[in-house]
Amino acid sequence: MSTKDKLPIKPKYIEHKLNHYQQRFNWDCGIACVMMLLPSEQRDYLRKHFTKICYDEGFLQSTWTIDLCYLLKRFGIEHCMYTIVKGVNSRRAINDGINYQACKRVESRIDNAEEAGIFIKEKELSVEDLLSHVECKGPAIVLVDSPLLICDLCKHNKMKAEFRFGIEHCMYTIVKGVNSRRAINDGINYQACKRVESRIYNAEEAGIFIKEKELSVEDLLSHVECKGPAIVLVDSPLLICDLCKHNKMKAEFRRAFGGRYKGHYVLVVGRSGSKVLFRDPALSTRLCATSLARLHAARQAPGTDFDVILINKDYSR
Repeated sequence: MSTKDKLPIKPKYIEHKLNHYQQRFNWDCGIACVMMLLPSEQRDYLRKHFTKICYDEGFLQSTWTIDLCYLLKRFGIEHCMYTIVKGVNSRRAINDGINYQACKRVESRIDNAEEAGIFIKEKELSVEDLLSHVECKGPAIVLVDSPLLICDLCKHNKMKAEFRFGIEHCMYTIVKGVNSRRAINDGINYQACKRVESRIYNAEEAGIFIKEKELSVEDLLSHVECKGPAIVLVDSPLLICDLCKHNKMKAEFRRAFGGRYKGHYVLVVGRSGSKVLFRDPALSTRLCATSLARLHAARQAPGTDFDVILINKDYSR
């Protein structure tokens, strides 16, 4: 997967300027993505007549990618859909408990798509081609497995918020500086590395204490027992909660055996150097960023069918 590990580092910033819209329910993420693409008058119309339009379109409280295509067509937005399964994914239908009538509805919409002026290509669109479209032509609505798509900006801001309000703390690390392997793997540019190095260099003057040593799990737990909590950086897929609803074995083998996934639509709107920029309708107004490798992993999860809708409208100017 060498071509998908990272983007070539380029001093490039491209963003399609869209008004963020946060989904209102647990099922309307795709509709929220469509609303971000609409001019204010059409967006207000869809919001005002939301229930009626959902009823007219037939999807009620379960939207498929083809439903978003018909919705885009309804509001005159040119687009093209890519998928590796031109029909109902039987695995998704079984996992989500989708009934026969719903499957027939989706199949019917797909069968009638060409006549309705909706173009569907039954092939995988690579992340490179997806990003090329975003750079040159317009945004893209992408179906992902939500837990696998991690925003680097949200993660950074969360950490930053923890340390700006006068909370006493001490940091332990075995690398007091920038981890060069991470920088290369994540395609982190020179300016970002220098910024981090500068913050570390000035930490003591700012009253921030850093100890360059490994803190054992035992010492970590001893601190938690006697003094206070601890923020710990981990590799997320390896940390499994024994108390959570899904047991350890199911969590470890869900990919191998195609277990349930959390399908979610996001809107890819640009790039910043080696990062892919996107808007997540599940979140409040913000611009998110992730690596090409993470986007690829979230797209290739069983159940997504590599579904993507390319929007043929430039919002970057």
